[in-house]
Amino acid sequence: MLKLKLLVYLIIGGLVASFIFYDNGIQYNFEVLSLFFLICSISLIPLVFDRKSNYLNSSVLFFYVFFFGVAPAIQYKQNSLFFGAPIVSNADYLTSGILILGSLICYVAVYYFAKSKNFNLKRGVVKLNEVGQSIKIDSFILITCFIVGLVLVLKYSNYEFLWDREAFNIQEISNTEKIKNLLIQILRTVPLTFCFFVWVKQEYNRKSRSFLVLCILSLLLLFPTSLTRGNVAIYYLPAVILSLKYFNLEKWYRLVFIFGVFVLFPLLNFFRRSNNEVFLGLENFTTGHFDAFQNFTLLLKENIITYGEQLIGAFMFFVPRTFWAEKPIGTGAMLAEHLGYSWTNIAMPLIGEGYANFGYVGIFLFVGVLALINGVLDKMYEHQKMSILIKIAYLYLIGFEFYLMRGDLMSSFSKLFVICCTMVITFLLFKIIVSIQQKNKIEHN
Repeated sequence: MLKLKLLVYLIIGGLVASFIFYDNGIQYNFEVLSLFFLICSISLIPLVFDRKSNYLNSSVLFFYVFFFGVAPAIQYKQNSLFFGAPIVSNADYLTSGILILGSLICYVAVYYFAKSKNFNLKRGVVKLNEVGQSIKIDSFILITCFIVGLVLVLKYSNYEFLWDREAFNIQEISNTEKIKNLLIQILRTVPLTFCFFVWVKQEYNRKSRSFLVLCILSLLLLFPTSLTRGNVAIYYLPAVILSLKYFNLEKWYRLVFIFGVFVLFPLLNFFRRSNNEVFLGLENFTTGHFDAFQNFTLLLKENIITYGEQLIGAFMFFVPRTFWAEKPIGTGAMLAEHLGYSWTNIAMPLIGEGYANFGYVGIFLFVGVLALINGVLDKMYEHQKMSILIKIAYLYLIGFEFYLMRGDLMSSFSKLFVICCTMVITFLLFKIIVSIQQKNKIEHN
């Protein structure tokens, strides 16, 4: 098996090397390109050789491969600059590349240190395993139908929620609309959480018609064409993982992830209201969707450090500007305005957020904290030390972390807020349903 994995690693490494080192562009520098290749090579080692799925770790390492390895190498050779960005020199590429390589080494070291520790992982960190053990799916369906009706009343006069992304927009709108849209996001996510609960816990109900109805209603509320690509990853990756596990095909997860990056996510770009061109394959890496490296590099070049101001703004994303006129904008938008970009809705990777808050120390601080969290959570999931709802929250975090790595932090915190609220509401609904069922059971007896 080890020899086979080594062969796979060499084949993938050879393909990556051909993408990076092939001289088919406007400029070429072996030192710069070697740095990108080294980032890919280190990231691929755990992805190929690690026997466990380690889903959170995979999300982070895939990001390093695509956004900090392959994409910037191709962009460098083509001299691709996005949204009117200034020229980036070889020295700038080398500086940011070395810092990214250092952050990757820091992440891998802290992650496997955390996984190696024997934490006191008692099953059921939050005792929810027994919650809903005998819940009837009809209760879920009834609540879901109510949510569908409520969403239609709050936001739509027809069925635009099948393709309209505005319900997930919390930028540049009034305070009332922002609160309403956050509420709609949470409501739309609750039925899907019901589905995952039944899928994971109540095996005997998976093939029932009621479960099929619940799945269809959940799909309508979170139809892929109505979601941003980040939300598609958050809400649909858990379904992919659970499906692969059901058919005992978990080892194919990483190939499915690669397919999503190269094919599915570019296709979903067609449903955007603006800038909806579709680029497949390597051509996709020359578009602004992979601007994370460029933005991080320019942030370093401009030496923009806010000493924690951006982090406070991210934590307090829900505070209306009516009450906080000086509330920071997202770090990506801040950089775009600073440089006079033609487009301000740009990415700012997590390491860029670290630098924007605390300088060079912030880069390694942010990455180290993420690695520690991922190491603990991956180990808990691997050893089945999670309660049922915590496990579902973990599955949501897999897609979320890929989004978090690209940024920016303020929009990431809003998505994390939706996930947390969803889990709390779902837990409360479980408790209410169980209480009613137990009360009815006592009365019948």
